[in-house]
Parts: sequence; structure tokens; C-alpha cells
Amino acid sequence: MSAPRLRRRALTITAALAGTVGLALGGIAPANAAAPVAAAPAAAPAQSATASSRALDALHNTDFGTPASRAAVAQALNGTAAGSSTLPSSSLQRSATTDAVRPAPAGAIPAAKVDPNANAGGAYAQAVLGDELYGVSYDWESDETRLQHWTSFGWKTVAGAPTDIDEQVVVVGNLLYFTVSTYSRSGKATVTLTSFDGTNYAAVKTFSHDVTLASAGSTLTIVEDTTDYDNYDDDYFTQTSAITRYDGTTFSTPITTKKYLTSPVSIGNTQYFVVMSQTSSATALYRVDPTALTRVSSAPYTFSGAEWKGAYYFGGVSPKTETVAVYRFDGTGEPTPVTTGVSFKTATALPAVGVYDGDLEFTNQTKGQRPTLYSFDGTTTTNEGPIGGTIAPIGLFKEFDSKLFYTSYDFDGFNTYIYDKNAKAGTPIESTVPTVAGTPKVGKKLTAVPGDWTATAKLSYQWSVDGKAIAGATKQYHTVAPAELRRTLTVKVSGSGPAFVTATQTSASTAAALPGTFALKPVISGKTVVGSKLTAVTSGLKPKSATLTYRWLRDGKPISGATKKTHTASKGDVGTSLTVSVKASSPGYSTASVTSAAKKVTTKK
Repeated sequence: MSAPRLRRRALTITAALAGTVGLALGGIAPANAAAPVAAAPAAAPAQSATASSRALDALHNTDFGTPASRAAVAQALNGTAAGSSTLPSSSLQRSATTDAVRPAPAGAIPAAKVDPNANAGGAYAQAVLGDELYGVSYDWESDETRLQHWTSFGWKTVAGAPTDIDEQVVVVGNLLYFTVSTYSRSGKATVTLTSFDGTNYAAVKTFSHDVTLASAGSTLTIVEDTTDYDNYDDDYFTQTSAITRYDGTTFSTPITTKKYLTSPVSIGNTQYFVVMSQTSSATALYRVDPTALTRVSSAPYTFSGAEWKGAYYFGGVSPKTETVAVYRFDGTGEPTPVTTGVSFKTATALPAVGVYDGDLEFTNQTKGQRPTLYSFDGTTTTNEGPIGGTIAPIGLFKEFDSKLFYTSYDFDGFNTYIYDKNAKAGTPIESTVPTVAGTPKVGKKLTAVPGDWTATAKLSYQWSVDGKAIAGATKQYHTVAPAELRRTLTVKVSGSGPAFVTATQTSASTAAALPGTFALKPVISGKTVVGSKLTAVTSGLKPKSATLTYRWLRDGKPISGATKKTHTASKGDVGTSLTVSVKASSPGYSTASVTSAAKKVTTKK
């Protein structure tokens, strides 16, 4: 793992993290709608400036560009950071009427969650190269960030990949790009831009500052954070960046800017960025030209987006009117709300937007409800029904293998969800034969290792002894019971899920269970002087229900009648060595007899 980073990602514009400004809006939602979607009015309510100023404070009070800063902005925009619950004026909120939306089809199947065990590192989909879907995960045990690819059985680490890559991956042409950062003790960065063709890795160029990536068509855009943080005494400072473009052969001359770039936007080979003022509520779209950034228009705060039919579509909230909508940007004029027929008047999150099966997909989520997925073909909007989970700040839509992938933040962390509009009941679950880990021995824990299953399958377990199901033994772990001594065990794993036929696999039988053994180590407690009571102590003995018998010995010979847990030292014990022999027995266990270490008895108090 690299040295601690003094400033993480002063400018984060990754495909997965970009534009999370405005996620989870909570209180920011249009009030009652009465007219079709139209361009936002010029006038801005006081609430707009309040929300924007809260967003600016959130940016300045956290490291710029980090996931934490974007989450802070999201909370600030909805008023929760400032404790506000003020809603925008209803007279300024416009949204399409809902009568143009086709209802959800009968029997619609919600998106299915990847089994958390298959997504333990919290990987999230980011880029498709060839026939592979790639993402990044953080492994808590190894403290490493890993390149992952999607398989029928969930996320798997890509062989040979560096073990501590940065958070983002992007695809340009037939190459996947990511960065690997290391830091000196003083915090100086060495960032290596790396390419991957599906088989081989190659170092492309090294940078001396934190780097983030964006892509537009056949060109990679590298944004290097060149801010001199050491010369600032407080949290309010001017962001400085160098923008370089790479066509696979040549790097352009860097463009230096002091604008705060947030979300990348691409149309064809043209790269744009949403720029957020660090001193006012203004946001605008800028185009990356050969020698400069050129302002195109004002812009909403953005969440997620996708290029579709020659324009860029994204979920956003206007800084002027705080109108929540799906917006369209054609590269020239100001982004305008799209007439989809969906009202966002009670939305608690900005729409997540992507492309799936040739149509534009977007969500609408209200308080306490799952997101509803909509499909828009340019004319008609179809309600695809509710989908699982609450879409996370990094949960951008990604189409792969004729399915729609996204990431949700659940109680156990990030989880991948898959929506398949063509899912049909009767699809078989892919599975492998499970194995049993551990030694079959009374008192020992056995673990069912399920192997690889369809990632969205929900797994259940049933343990059996000599082929007969054990009542209540339905967890992944099983402790061998005394009644199972000298008998064999198996575990049956079943996988189920929406639109799937349940699959069942049974492990091979274990060897016959061996007798359990005691961890028996008695010690004598108490002062070894005449008249003192001595006690045989057997702490940590398992099982606690074991039957114990005692025999006290003087110089190795049994003391007549001394067969209890305690013994009072007598004059006859003076000058001798006392020990105690403890015998343990229990059904299913091998009887054990262990003698303690000796203690000398004296007459001294």
C-alpha cells in the first residue's frame, strides 16, 4: 500500500464518481407540476442561492473531488447539511404530466442483487472492453484496490493487474486505461498512466500530481491536479489543473486552468466539463479545445449521464430554479429538460441516466420507495417497474451482456444489481458442486464452500448426516454434534432468484466424524500453606457440559479421600509436592486425563 495521501484526488472526474453532486436530494424536489417540461425561467428563488452556498461550503470543508466531498455536496443541496427542509417555490417548478407514460408490464421482474459474498470488495461497473466488464474494488483485508472483471459468478480479480490502482477505469478505442499512484513520505505523488488490452499491461506515462481520467470518442483526457496546497493556510483556495489529451500516440500540450471541473461530458470526440464556481452559485459547461477551455453555456448540477443519439443526457437540478429533470445537452446551447412525461415533484434523488437496448433509461425515486426505472425511445416513455436498491453515488448505469448494471448502497456496503428486461421465468441458475472445509470432528466447525453460482442467486444451506437432514442446520457453518460421531456429513446448497429455476448441488460426504478432544490444562489455585484451600481450575474447557472427576496426589501418590475439586493443605502435605489429576468425559469425546504442575506445601503463611 502506498504512503498516506496528504490530499486525495483534488480533482475527481472519474466515469464512476463524476457528477455525484446532487445525489440523494431529499428535500430538493419540484412541488406540484402543472405544465409540460420547459426551459427554466430566468428568475432564481432565494432558496437557489442558499442551496448553492451550502454546496460551496461543503466543497471547501472537505478534500476537493473525493467521494466524501461529493457526498457532502449532495447533502448540502438537499438542505440536510444545514438542517433545512425548505422546498422550492411551486410556481417555479415545471415537470411533464404523467399521462404519456406507459404502465409497467405485468409481472415485471425487479433488478436482482448480486450476492454480497460475490461482491465483497464493493466493486462497481465502470467500463466495457471487448466482451469484458471492468470495475474497481477495495479489499479491506489486504488494504488494496483491485481491477475486477465480471463473470457469471460475480466480480473476480483480473490476473496480473497491479494491486493498488486508483478508483477509476476508462476505455478508449481498444484499450482500458487506469492509474497507479504512489506517494513519498512528504506526500509527493508519482502517478503512472497504465493501459490494458485485455491481456497485457503497459506503462504509458508518469505524472507528478494526482490524475483523473475522462474519455470522449477516440481521445483520452487526463486532468492533473497541480494545486499548490502547501501555500494555502485555510480550506478556501483556488483549484489549479492541467488538462492533457491523448490520442493513443501523442500527448497534447497541457491546458492550464483555475476552474473547478466536476463532471465530464462527452459528445463524439468532443470533451466537455461541468465547471462549478468556487465563489458563487454558478455552474457552466466548458468545451476542451486544442489550446483553451471554452465556455458553452450555463448548466445544472449533474449526477449521471450518457451520450445518446448525438447528445448528452443527464439527471440534474437547475441552480437557477432547482428544477429536477432529465436534461439534454447538444454541445451548443444550454441544457434543457426533456419531456418524458415523468414528474419528479416528490423525487428524493436526481435521476440516474444511462443507455440500455438502444433506449434512454432513467430513474425516479421517492422517499421510502425503491427507484422506478423508465425507458424513453425519444417519443414514448415506458415504466419498466421498480428496481432494487438505492442507487449509490458511484452507481452509474452500464450496459453489458444485454443487461443493465448499476451499484446500490445497502446496509452491507456497495452491491451490484442487474436489470434484465428480457428475463424470463425458467432460466437455469449456473452452479458448481460445493465442498466442505474443516475436519469432521465432534465439537469442530465445518464450513460450506459453495463454489461459483450465478451472481444474483440467493443461496441457502442444509446439512445432513448419513444422508438425513439435520433439523435446524441451515446455515453456512455447522458444528459437529456428539450424535454425529463416526457418521458422515454432507451439505446441500440451493440457489434461487427472480426468473430463475432453483438449482441444488450436494457436496461429497466427509470422512466419518472423529471423537472430539478436550483442551484440558488444570492448574492449582490458592496458597500452598497448611490450612489453605486449594482449587483445581480448568478454565476454557469445552464443552462446558463435560463431566469432571478429580484426584489429588502427594508426591505422585493418591491422597486418600481427596477426590473433590478442592483440597485443604494439611500438615501431612508439608514438604511434599501436590498435584491434581483431572479426568474429563462427555458423549462423543475421547476421555482425557491430565495432571497439573506440582506445587510445594509449606508452613509459612
